Amino acid sequence: MSQESAAELPLRGLLVYRASRLEALLEPLAALLRACPPTALLAPAELICAHPGMRRWLLNQLAQQDGPRGIAANLRIDLPGQWVERMARQHGRGLDLPAPAGPLLRWRVFDLLGEGAALTGSPSFARYLLDDPAGRRRWQLSQALADIFGRLLVYRPDWLRSWQRGQSAVDRDADLAALWRQLRQRWPEPLRIDQQEQIRQGLFNTAIEPTPLHVFGLAHLPPSTLDLLRAAAQQRPVVLYFPDPCREHWVGLRDDRQRLRQLISSGVNAQTELLYLGTEHPLLASLGRLGQHFSALLAGADSEVLLDVRHWQDERPEHAAVSLLHQVQASIRELDVAQIQPPPGAGDALLAQDASLRIHRCHSRLRELEVLRDALLQALNDLPDLQPSDIAVLSPTMQAYAPLLPAVFGAAADPTSRLPYHVADLPQSADHPLFATYLSLLGMPLRRMTCGELLALLDLDMLRRGLGMDEVGRQQLEHWLRSASVAWGLDSESRQQHQLPDDPTHSFAWGMDRLLGGHLLGEDAAEAGLIDGVLAVDALALGDSPALGGLYRLLGELHTLRRWAETLQPASRWSIHLAHLVNTLFSAKLDDERQALTQLQACLGRLEQQRAASGLDPELSHAQVLSWVSDALAEVPENTPFLHGGISFCGMVPQRALPFQVIAVLGLNEADYPRREAAEQHDPMRLAPRPGDRSVLIDDRYLFLETLMSARSRLHLSYVGEQPASGKPVNPSAPLFELDRLLQQRLPMRAEGGQLLRPWWIDHPLQPFDPRYFVDSPHPGLFTYHAGFAARPLAANVDGRVDACTTGDTDRQASVSVKHLLRWLRDPAAELLRDRHQVRLDGVDVDQLPEHEPLDRESARGQPLWRHLLEQALRNASPPPEHPDPLLLASGWLPAAELGASIYRAEQHKALDLWQHTELNTPLCRASQGQWHALEVQDKAHGLEGRLDRVWLGPDSAWLIDWQLQRKKTDRWSVRLPLLTRWLLVSLHPDLQSRRLQCALIDERGLYPMAMQLNAVAAQADFQSCAARECRMAALRQLLDLYRQAEHQPLAYFPRLSAAVQQGKGEEATWLGNSFQPGERDHAPGYTRLLSGEAQLWLRGHPAAEQLRAVAERLAAMLELSFLRPASPR
Repeated sequence: MSQESAAELPLRGLLVYRASRLEALLEPLAALLRACPPTALLAPAELICAHPGMRRWLLNQLAQQDGPRGIAANLRIDLPGQWVERMARQHGRGLDLPAPAGPLLRWRVFDLLGEGAALTGSPSFARYLLDDPAGRRRWQLSQALADIFGRLLVYRPDWLRSWQRGQSAVDRDADLAALWRQLRQRWPEPLRIDQQEQIRQGLFNTAIEPTPLHVFGLAHLPPSTLDLLRAAAQQRPVVLYFPDPCREHWVGLRDDRQRLRQLISSGVNAQTELLYLGTEHPLLASLGRLGQHFSALLAGADSEVLLDVRHWQDERPEHAAVSLLHQVQASIRELDVAQIQPPPGAGDALLAQDASLRIHRCHSRLRELEVLRDALLQALNDLPDLQPSDIAVLSPTMQAYAPLLPAVFGAAADPTSRLPYHVADLPQSADHPLFATYLSLLGMPLRRMTCGELLALLDLDMLRRGLGMDEVGRQQLEHWLRSASVAWGLDSESRQQHQLPDDPTHSFAWGMDRLLGGHLLGEDAAEAGLIDGVLAVDALALGDSPALGGLYRLLGELHTLRRWAETLQPASRWSIHLAHLVNTLFSAKLDDERQALTQLQACLGRLEQQRAASGLDPELSHAQVLSWVSDALAEVPENTPFLHGGISFCGMVPQRALPFQVIAVLGLNEADYPRREAAEQHDPMRLAPRPGDRSVLIDDRYLFLETLMSARSRLHLSYVGEQPASGKPVNPSAPLFELDRLLQQRLPMRAEGGQLLRPWWIDHPLQPFDPRYFVDSPHPGLFTYHAGFAARPLAANVDGRVDACTTGDTDRQASVSVKHLLRWLRDPAAELLRDRHQVRLDGVDVDQLPEHEPLDRESARGQPLWRHLLEQALRNASPPPEHPDPLLLASGWLPAAELGASIYRAEQHKALDLWQHTELNTPLCRASQGQWHALEVQDKAHGLEGRLDRVWLGPDSAWLIDWQLQRKKTDRWSVRLPLLTRWLLVSLHPDLQSRRLQCALIDERGLYPMAMQLNAVAAQADFQSCAARECRMAALRQLLDLYRQAEHQPLAYFPRLSAAVQQGKGEEATWLGNSFQPGERDHAPGYTRLLSGEAQLWLRGHPAAEQLRAVAERLAAMLELSFLRPASPR
């Protein structure tokens, strides 16, 4: 539009400019802003836009109209609601009326729902609130009803007037009508709807203002707001810049607008829906309802529209659509699906090369992000002018992707990254860990408060700092709480709330008594016994008081919070206590911590201001307060950062579909998009819909259409196509399915393996290191920029082969820990992954803090009760007692009552049986004969160091002893090989050369034969000869070499499979398991499966299997003790 034509603007009336590209509407807007400035020198030009994000984009674009250093100033850009508020203040007789919805309405409804007399006319609400001891239903219902009344104030003011007059407006509205009349009787001040006509008349009678009012980028307006704009158009130009995706009259009736107006006046019904669905483009028919309704409402104001112009680029495109994306957009713009055509020649091959529009099916959200990263890097390579700020990544569930972004894209706003990004539209609770920790802290009185939950709070630096402890202190607390057998519950009273006896055992109060006793007694705690029924923990040191004091303070605040939670308190008092918790427990040091703490304090302050503005101070339960705060933190802040440079990761927000060169949409799953509305059982608008009504379903469908039209170069669409737990297929969202179906109807597909391959559709493998990304990719879209995925350092290669190992490269000088060597012999996969490479499976690891008191034979200390009883009996030189002693009961080892007694009897019988075998075969049951020692090992020649526990030293002997309950477990290599290694280390220890070495491996049958063989060897006269010692040293070197080689040969040893391979029976069943039990590969927590992958280690001829077989033969020879027989001289 030229400035001369803009100068000919009418003095009043509605003017409509349409374009399928939002940026094309900037041209007429900028021209009118220049040609028709405000009459007053300092008066701002007035604009209305749909969303704060669009307002920021619009300011940036207007500033760039005059070059990269341009400035856009003196502009008042309101949102529609803000403009209506301003008009109400100007033309509503000076009344500052409350907003039609929000916290004020919720507090009033909440107060009304608390009075039984107020619900006499609403029996369904009264029945719903009957069983509501904690008040949750009342709070939730007040929020739902406030939302309903808020929508009715905007979209159905005539119904509210009818209800106030005692009339019915729609079927089944009696309950809502009665409640609305109660609200108006209690608070009779005038509302905005009461002055709608007055505001409209005020706009109509205003003096003529030649400066236009610009309404930019809206695809929806409530009918009441549109009426006010029509009234304003009687005295000034009102220019609507409408992003209309189709240049044709696509609302259903071509040019027959009179007929359309008649149908619209009759409301939304089957006839109008059939009319819309008759649109000639399937995507417009299914996705375009919001735009169709708005176009119909504009058609209803046809007599007031003086100008209705479409941008010339829509009428006369400069270039023919070539890429698939541009073809789809052209088909929508021109209402002609024939625009989607296969390229000439080898159509499917060329389409597969076309990256402009692709649909990606992935296995998880993380895989979606990994695929997206590769696609964005490829786009930066293919499009030379593309900048990260030209890229937007949208998702209906962005909160679920935000925690994964640093793992794939690195830290946000990193200027050194090739893909810098920022995240918008996250709820405040996801902005910083402080908010989640605070909510978890508030919710503690409602939960069992387990040991893990409490320590999870202390993962936050701000809370630890506020309590005066550091990360080391947090680790100390974990060790202490485990040692004190703390499981859950604040004290005995909190356990009673969960219908358990009045017993404090395993609660935090009980554990705190034990910890404080250990702190006060110090080194004497182990010998102090019971003091007032408390068994002190001997795990504390004198320097541990800060962490212990911090735990005491935290438990004290939780105890106070539980007291508050037991009674109803006025909302104003709750506000004071909520602020007290923040100010007392949290301390900020870093900038982001200070910002988060300020935001939390501001949020709590805002909640109290809203409550005070209502003039009400109702009594709230703890559950209601928790909902109050969590609802506020779940909201997206109004000043959320958007378009701050770099890639914009953001939510899918209606009325904010902005143009970008590259747009990616993640999470297009059937269950997530279109989003579902909250079940509003009493919402009457769904019973009698009207054109222009808002709904989440209609908004999301139209948003997908707008997103499709907003991508300029590439559109990347992805969804999670399988359930993570079961692997069952998951459907894509309906809009994505409809787009795919349209492409299938218009484009060629190739049949392969009984399936039709779609060139625009990519099924991604489960793992980013799948060989299809590197070799013989079946689709051009299967690629990766992550070269590190091409090889895995600790797992089998893609064909099952492991990396070759050269034993000569083994670093024999590298120091080896005795503990790690023994752990590798017992569980090689866990030692390799968890200990050497810090690959932890903490989420599924069995070594977790207890969440309940011990209900079986396993202790939180990691050993069964029978072993504890046996070791205690050996120390006392007497059999295990028939009944648990007071110290055992006070330690928290056993559950309460008969269950604990039953467990003790079973474990005592096992310990007694092993005691009797030990008494027969060893002198350990006679205390005067010796004592237990821990031997230090420092073998510099072999690079071995560490400590050997549980070595019993008599007057002239050294005993190695261990126990197993069952002979079948004793036979396992994971038991025999560590025993042999310990025997070798003791036999070579320089301090024990003068002692006779004895070994006892005792199980249900008595002394194990291998122990007898080792004792026979040690009894030989030449056992300490140089030749014999060299044999033992050679065997120890072999074990150390195998341990070191495991870094390069990770699949060469698995205890059960190696034994089965050496014996030549049951290899496959041992490894894979059967219908009754899992195999060694699948043992919890999963380190073996993670290390071995799908390697078929039982198959002869397999490279990894041959390595395992060779190592198994070497280990079997050692277990046969053949190395102890020196070779005969020739």
